[in-house]
Amino acid sequence: MSITNEEFFKQSTCMYYTDEVQIKTIDNQKFVNEFQVCNSIGRGAYSKVKRVIRRSICQEDDDVELAEFAMKIMHKPSLKS
Repeated sequence: MSITNEEFFKQSTCMYYTDEVQIKTIDNQKFVNEFQVCNSIGRGAYSKVKRVIRRSICQEDDDVELAEFAMKIMHKPSLKS
């Protein structure tokens, strides 16, 4: 039995999958979707890894929940060659 990438990522509570990326800057802080990009953790030949903080707002009481993650950023043109 095989599952798609999207199905795999939906099963995991620690991974987030998205087809669309929105990049914005607020008060000199860079955001990719709901993740605030903090600093670089490492880099390789085909990608970079950044420490990010996910900011989510609870709808019921407007509390902000923070969680730290690592975001792997792939350089797509170098992957195709």
